[in-house]
Amino acid sequence: MLVLITSRVKITRSPSAAQSRTLNFFFISMRSGDVKKRVAIGLLSVQLCAALLWIYLVWGSTYLSNRIALESMPPFLISGIRFLIAGGALQMICLLSGGKLPGARDWLAAAVPGVLMIAIGQGSMVYAGQTLPSGIVALLFALLPIWTTLMQWALPGGACPGAGILVGLALGSAGMALLVSGGNGGLGAQWPMGALATVVAGTLSWAVAALYVKRSSRQGSALQASAMQMLTGGACLMLFAALNGEWQTFSFAQVTSRSGLAMAYLVVVASVITYPVYNWLVKAASPTLMATFAFVNPVVALYLGWLVFDEKMSTMTVLSSVLILLGVIAITWTQALASRSTGPGLPVKMAGVGGLQASRT
Repeated sequence: MLVLITSRVKITRSPSAAQSRTLNFFFISMRSGDVKKRVAIGLLSVQLCAALLWIYLVWGSTYLSNRIALESMPPFLISGIRFLIAGGALQMICLLSGGKLPGARDWLAAAVPGVLMIAIGQGSMVYAGQTLPSGIVALLFALLPIWTTLMQWALPGGACPGAGILVGLALGSAGMALLVSGGNGGLGAQWPMGALATVVAGTLSWAVAALYVKRSSRQGSALQASAMQMLTGGACLMLFAALNGEWQTFSFAQVTSRSGLAMAYLVVVASVITYPVYNWLVKAASPTLMATFAFVNPVVALYLGWLVFDEKMSTMTVLSSVLILLGVIAITWTQALASRSTGPGLPVKMAGVGGLQASRT
């Protein structure tokens, strides 16, 4: 027999001003005392999977897009223009939808992930892309899940990763090692150590930013947070461009239509649409699960290079891709089982209606 269940959810605009409202979530289910919890977790799992899949595909393609944009544009200007335009667009959307201008404390809180994740994390990858193949940059970025797991473990109150997560990390790392030894796209050549170190530093910076956002007590719209992070990160990237002398040598007249289209994709699809999804995912999932996109991105980047630039793919490359995907499956499956075994309350913060944060009462 089918029944309708209405659940009460507590909505908070900020940690200091909590208001209780009633949201009606209708679950059509069989009669069972545990049905509401299982359906809610199931719906959340679908959202998590969809968000992860979107980030896997879109951000896996940004390495190729950055490579195309670099054909006629300098690195820090590419990223600075991208995030200033995208951040401005998101901020306008927030204001038009009834949001308020953020205060000084909001900007300060957003500046930390904006600088660490966007200016340093993204900027380092684009800068290193001048001398490194896009596949190498993507491979090095796969260090991110390892950094986040180790940092979580080292922080006060951090728990040792479970067996499933350790197996997933081992499979992903083994896939990365095979991929590096596969000889695909010049992977066996000598690369500038400075460029390699730059990307590694960027992954460390990104991991710190992800943990900062995860542990932050500030609540609000993922859209607003993305806008502020992009604007602060974009402004910092423009400063990097000035220090790197890019303004003196660059002219918009030299931008080709090919690079322009790549920039448009980076601004609209990879930034305006995807960064709010990422910010929601950081709040809704564990840092380790969120960081699995760094394992999948190299696979997407390599296959796109094969499709677009006719780069050769060895048998070792295909085998390593399978290991990487198995590693991601192991981590996500472990996280899903952990969510199902949690008590009555959902173990994550969910993005609420109208940019509010919903937490279960």
